[in-house]
Amino acid sequence: MYEQANAQADEQADACANEQADNEQKKYNDKKIEKSQNLKSNIQADNKYFEQANEQADEQANASANACANEHNKLNKTKLFNYILNNKERSENFCDGNLTLSYDDRLCIIRVLKKLDLYIENLNTVKLMTAKELLKYQECYYAISVLCTNSYKAYLNRLTREILLNKYLKVEEYCKNKNEDEKVRYLIKALQNAISKEGGILNGN
Repeated sequence: MYEQANAQADEQADACANEQADNEQKKYNDKKIEKSQNLKSNIQADNKYFEQANEQADEQANASANACANEHNKLNKTKLFNYILNNKERSENFCDGNLTLSYDDRLCIIRVLKKLDLYIENLNTVKLMTAKELLKYQECYYAISVLCTNSYKAYLNRLTREILLNKYLKVEEYCKNKNEDEKVRYLIKALQNAISKEGGILNGN
């Protein structure tokens, strides 16, 4: 009689343990599924952000180009900014009529931006920026991208965050009455001069 009671107790304990194990496994699987769904949702949200931003950038660039047909090609700063930050494993090449970038160029630009503490790892940071802050980043990204794809690439090891910010502030003051594209072109020239052998980098010219 005692043996039967003990056997029944063991069976009940085993059944209880199995049920508990099944419940734990179900909870684990549910959490794993939820995490996977959240990750997929975040990726979809990021992709949607870039798609919408690129569409807006194209519309703005086309509108500007139509309004100023006799001027130089417009610099699509917004689209370039999105291209650099887009974390796809292998991005397509970038071209806006003024600047053409390959995937390898993009990697070089990112390395320089990280060195200058300008690379934005988290897309949510972009969404929290004011329009003025975002424009500043876009202009700096464009200028650095140009430097990474011309003969001044050899001098980029001389470029520091201090030099970039110093030149940006001076150009911003000088270009108060000029449009954004002219401002970027002046910034590029100022940075080229600062990092070149003739630029007098040590005396702050």
